[in-house]
Amino acid sequence: MRKTSCMFFIFAALTLTASTTFTQTSTTQIQSRCTAPYQREFGTIRTTSTGTYHAPCPGRGTVFSGRVDLTDATISGQADFSDATIKAPFRLLDKNFLNFQGVQSYLSIGNNPSNPITIPESGLYAANVELELRGDQNAVAQFNRLVVTSPESTTGGSAEAIGVHGLVSNPADLNASRGLMGVRGVAYQRAPSGSAFAYGGRFEAFTGGNQGGVNPTPMIGVYSTASGGHNGTSSLVIAGRFNVSNIGGGGVGNITEGIAVHAQFDGGFPRTNYITAKGLALQGWGPANEGTYTNSYGIYADSSIDRGTANRFFIYSLSTSPSLFSGTVRVAEDVYVTDQTKGIVLRSPDGTCYRFTVANGGTLNAGTAITCP
Repeated sequence: MRKTSCMFFIFAALTLTASTTFTQTSTTQIQSRCTAPYQREFGTIRTTSTGTYHAPCPGRGTVFSGRVDLTDATISGQADFSDATIKAPFRLLDKNFLNFQGVQSYLSIGNNPSNPITIPESGLYAANVELELRGDQNAVAQFNRLVVTSPESTTGGSAEAIGVHGLVSNPADLNASRGLMGVRGVAYQRAPSGSAFAYGGRFEAFTGGNQGGVNPTPMIGVYSTASGGHNGTSSLVIAGRFNVSNIGGGGVGNITEGIAVHAQFDGGFPRTNYITAKGLALQGWGPANEGTYTNSYGIYADSSIDRGTANRFFIYSLSTSPSLFSGTVRVAEDVYVTDQTKGIVLRSPDGTCYRFTVANGGTLNAGTAITCP
């Protein structure tokens, strides 16, 4: 009798299991048989009192479709969404995290400032991507590519398209010995044979599709602004700084030519007319709104540049073009003319220019009339 009863209950349980549609509250495990060659294994989604776990089939990532809510979820192990199609905002956020300035983000990664992630001494990467470009590949390895477009039919409104926006904030509890960097680019050239080039950062701004018209957009490759003095005093504010250094350290080495700032016009592209070319333009200084400029220097150099042991010059020009100064030229040291046939050129009231040179013994020669330079 006992054996018959047991068989009945087993049969009833199997029948109930086969015919019952489990609800969300009653299902604790869902399994699906894997495809060849893993037919003997199952992909499993299991729910316990401590959370929900997903064990995919061998060789497959964690793939979900439909709405996936990871609110309050703890993700452990390797989460692989390689086969997933995401068509809605995707967020990996701590509870109660607020997006920057309340703007809705499509992809968000962050934690609640009241529950910060503890950064280990070795550092922490919010996103870590490593790409390897083989030596025999003629290709470009890109960590990321951002394309922001606006339809040509869009009119009115005021908007900006920003490819990369880096923001680092210094909270009140961050000590003054730590630094902030919004964006950092590093090109580490280690091959003894060298590389074609190594750029820590490359920025390009170009225009196209003008169709013969005039494009009023000012094209600026790099636009830098440093803002200081907000409700206080900033001891140093620099919009752009460029260093030449052997930051890698190591043994004794030589830098054949070091250039901190290199400005050039690329004339290699055909049919381009440069109406005005300025290698260095110091212009557009605005008035201090309800303030003053105590001292202003268009070009400033201190004695720290006096490093050359063979030759040293503040300005070294090989150009044969003349120089034009609209203001008074004041010289605190001697004026040295290296060519004995040259001298000081003065213009007379009638418009004639005379060159004055020096004779042996220090006597000034009579001025020689020349064509005014």
